Amino acid sequence: MAVESGTQSSQAWQPMTPGGAAAFGAASWGRLGIFLALFGAFIALGVVWLVHTAVFPVIGEGVKKLPASGRVSAGALAWSAGSPVLLAEGRVIAFAVDLEHTGAVHVPSDLFVQFGRNTWRISSIAGFAEWPYRRDVLMEFNRPVLEPWWGAWRMPILWLVFLGAMLLLMAWWVVQATLYLPIALLLAFYTDRAAKIAAMWRVCAAAILPASLMVYLGIVLYGGAMISLVTFCLLVAGHVPLGIAFVVAATLALPREKGLHGSSKNPFSGRKSDE
Repeated sequence: MAVESGTQSSQAWQPMTPGGAAAFGAASWGRLGIFLALFGAFIALGVVWLVHTAVFPVIGEGVKKLPASGRVSAGALAWSAGSPVLLAEGRVIAFAVDLEHTGAVHVPSDLFVQFGRNTWRISSIAGFAEWPYRRDVLMEFNRPVLEPWWGAWRMPILWLVFLGAMLLLMAWWVVQATLYLPIALLLAFYTDRAAKIAAMWRVCAAAILPASLMVYLGIVLYGGAMISLVTFCLLVAGHVPLGIAFVVAATLALPREKGLHGSSKNPFSGRKSDE
């Protein structure tokens, strides 16, 4: 039975087992696209939940602590209050104003955003990155302007987070499937599995989806304060080797075909075996 024959397409209804992922080799591109979108939306909802519960409250608190006047203009922050000062702090993220980046403010948060006089900085366990304010950008940095703006744009930003996370995930899965395709084709060749390039790419893409649920698990556990940032990163990274394992298993679940290393005939019965 060839992977492209279409006889398995009706069985391509779930990619959670090797056989289920293998069935997508005979399914349509549209069916595969629907499953990629469904899994992408599911994980993106987890990202939205994490941002809404762990990041947005801290931003709101920080906006309320801004002074009545302040702005970024000509590449510099005009700040009318004291410095350094902690604006808001949470387990995931914290915000502070430290005009000279003295390092006087210390927080246990996983991400620490500091606004300096001419640059702003993000610190984490991996170190820090720093960027200058653009000289051609005028940005208000005060409570009277940012508080109503934040109230009006909270929900649109969440929708953008959802769409961005979903599209980013789907793009990453396309890259993963393309990178894993040579592995699947070689394995299919040496184990005499029916394999055409387009069909095997669909099998690879479908086989990645079960492993991607590790990312969702990491988001839920991290957002629920059950694991650290390091453990979260390990879970996210762990979906890559797990995806390769699923691709291998799905390839081996494909039906055998007559190939260079085997025969489609049964030598004991003297007749052709079922294909």
